[in-house]
Amino acid sequence: MLDQVFVLLKQWLLGYSPAVIRPGVSILLTIIPILLVFPVLFALTTVLERKGLGRIQNRYGPNRVGYFGILQPMADALKSLTKEDIVPTSADHTVHFLAPLVLLAVAFVPYAVLPIGRNMIAANLDAGVLFFFAIGAVSELSVFMAGWSSRNKYSLLGAMRAVAQMISYEVPLLLSSIAAVIIGGVSMFGGAGTVIGTVIGALIIAVLTTGLVMLNVDAFWQFIVVGTVVIVAVLIDQSRDLIMGRARGGAAR
Repeated sequence: MLDQVFVLLKQWLLGYSPAVIRPGVSILLTIIPILLVFPVLFALTTVLERKGLGRIQNRYGPNRVGYFGILQPMADALKSLTKEDIVPTSADHTVHFLAPLVLLAVAFVPYAVLPIGRNMIAANLDAGVLFFFAIGAVSELSVFMAGWSSRNKYSLLGAMRAVAQMISYEVPLLLSSIAAVIIGGVSMFGGAGTVIGTVIGALIIAVLTTGLVMLNVDAFWQFIVVGTVVIVAVLIDQSRDLIMGRARGGAAR
């Protein structure tokens, strides 16, 4: 019951809103806490980090703004927002302006499919994991937009290098997520959520990966083959559950 306090509070607030605007109010009550809570947590952890680094380096750290320097992130945010926006003369002003906005949106949109708690998720998608990683990959686009829009060859080369580096980090990240997907029970053997299905699915992935390594298959093609197998397994499992659900519904009627 205690973990549902925020859900009940949202329902209570919705009860006082007119029925016409209730869907919009529900969306705002879902989005606003996400946009407030996580930046505040990030700000507090930043203060703690700077305090810890100051302690290590035999200095005080932030201690001027607010009690114990707790309002230092607010001062840093105001300083960043009031900085002069220097744009090169030959730059593409529109793309140059949109690049940081896209990067900021990429940082917040994945929270839409992140389950904060029981019944506490903004968008409960069946392909939530795929959506999470797909949105995260858009950050490469924003970095390339920033480098390309300046119309400077060195900025463009730096952006291309950064994009290549980010992609190289995402490949092992996606591979490591396969284990979480399998442990979660997404398997075409034994159905979703069953122990047998999870074990058999993990064994198949392990045997497949070992065989590809023994055949000296390139790491890129290993990623493609294993990823394809997992995607096919998920699609088969989802389609099987959909067919069985329809069959149960028809039998009930």
